Amino acid sequence: MKADSANIIIGFCVVFLISLLVSGCNRQERRFDRFVHKFGMVPDKGAFAVIVIPATGCSGCIRAGLGFMKKRLGRPEYKFIVTAIHDRKLFRIRVGEDVYNHASLIKDIHDIWEQEGLKSIYPQVGVYVDGRLQTLGYIDPYKKHTWKVLDNVELSAIKEF
Repeated sequence: MKADSANIIIGFCVVFLISLLVSGCNRQERRFDRFVHKFGMVPDKGAFAVIVIPATGCSGCIRAGLGFMKKRLGRPEYKFIVTAIHDRKLFRIRVGEDVYNHASLIKDIHDIWEQEGLKSIYPQVGVYVDGRLQTLGYIDPYKKHTWKVLDNVELSAIKEF
C-alpha cells in the first residue's frame, strides 16, 4: 500500500514538473508573439523570420546579427526589429544612415521588448508560418550556424534552432 502511494506521489510530481517546463516555454513564445504583433508584422500567409537584435549585449552576436540584417533588409522573408537602443545617435553611426532610415527596419525605441519581459543580450529569431509562430530561439555564440540556416533553408522547414 505504501509503495502505491509513493508511486502516485512521484507520478504526480513528474507530471507537475513537466507542465511547469512546458508552460515556461509557452509563456516565452506568447510574449514574443505579443511583441511582434504590437508592430503589426504578422501576415496571414507565407513564411518569414522575425529577427530581434538588441543594440546592447553580446557584441559578437549583435555584430553578426547586424551584418545579417544589413545584407537582407527589405527582403520579404525577413523582418527586423532592433531593441535596447540606449543611444540612437550612436546606433545610427554604427549601422549607417541608409540602414537606420530603412523603411523595413523597426526600432523599438519605447522598450516594448523589455516591457514584455523579453530582455536578452542575444538576438532572438521567431519563424512564422501562415501567421503562427512555429519556432523560437536565441542566437548565442554557440549557435552562429543559425545565420547560415536562416539563409539557406526554407523557413517553413525550420523546426528548432
